[in-house]
Amino acid sequence: MGRLGYDLISFGGLFAKSALLNQRNSLEEELTGFVCTASRLGLDTAFYGKVENKALCKVLASHGVNIDNLLLPSEEFSLIPIDHSGYFYFSSFMAMEEGTREAGFSLVEYARSHGNIIVFSPSLHPSLWENPEQMKQQTQRALSLCESGIVKMDSTELVCLMDEPDIEKAAAHLMVQYHPRVLLTMIEGKGCMIRSVYGDILIPGFPAETSKEAVRGDIFTGAFLSRLASNGKSLEKCSIGDIASCVIFAHAVSALTLERAALPSLEEAETFLRKCLI
Repeated sequence: MGRLGYDLISFGGLFAKSALLNQRNSLEEELTGFVCTASRLGLDTAFYGKVENKALCKVLASHGVNIDNLLLPSEEFSLIPIDHSGYFYFSSFMAMEEGTREAGFSLVEYARSHGNIIVFSPSLHPSLWENPEQMKQQTQRALSLCESGIVKMDSTELVCLMDEPDIEKAAAHLMVQYHPRVLLTMIEGKGCMIRSVYGDILIPGFPAETSKEAVRGDIFTGAFLSRLASNGKSLEKCSIGDIASCVIFAHAVSALTLERAALPSLEEAETFLRKCLI
């Protein structure tokens, strides 16, 4: 079975229709980017899901991610690692298919009830849903499981989900309605806006991020969580300075990934960050 617990479990979802996987050109990147980044940067990670995709499994394993809980049709998840893990990440992919949606939500609720800090990223793709309203309703349902957890999204997703065109007002409404401990909102050309129980601040990105196409949010989130989970503090005891430091590190990883077109190691990311801050 592997380790008893992990720093991070990434939940890729349950897909009843294997053909649906083939319709998602970016699915492999979306599902692997977050957990591979976190693993490459030093976290003990595991991937939960049912994905009949050998290439995806190979990518996960090559980055040191435990894939013991990639299900075959007759198997069930081992819940023991969840009982002893720190963070549980999922995205809107989990709720796309009606036939497996409830099983996915149940697993997230189980992780939350057993002490995992829930990390959620909407990752909205309207073309993959039956209709925009369903996408919005299921994503808002997912947000309801993020109390005292972490939510990361871009500003377009934020204003869509909260029906509020003003980004700052939308962020304030989300904090009041869903009560996450931390909300990270990526704003194009500006950086990451932090709204949290510790305080609020905008952290600009590095030049490499703004001079090239935006880095995938899953890489930013994986880098953020790798620093947060390894800083020696529980989330409850963090300060706004701690959260800001994690965001700066995530910006650095994003910028370096864009420059190299490959995920950096922890040593490479640290070296790059030091050079940027001189």
